[in-house]
Amino acid sequence: LPISFLNLKDQSATIQVMVKEEAVGVVAYKQLVALIDSSDYLGVVGKIIETKTGELTVEASSFTVLSKALR
Repeated sequence: LPISFLNLKDQSATIQVMVKEEAVGVVAYKQLVALIDSSDYLGVVGKIIETKTGELTVEASSFTVLSKALR
């Protein structure tokens, strides 16, 4: 099953986001992979988990594109 990892950043911190196709749906996952660019603004809903390596990660249940980055 497809899984993608993203890093969300603001001025004070960075957190990893894990997006599973089975959690967000096939259509949403394909849109994420095809349309999201570095520096786009995303809103993510999910629970905080700790990975096997100890990194705090948001396990996404949904996401929203808040704004596309202008280049």
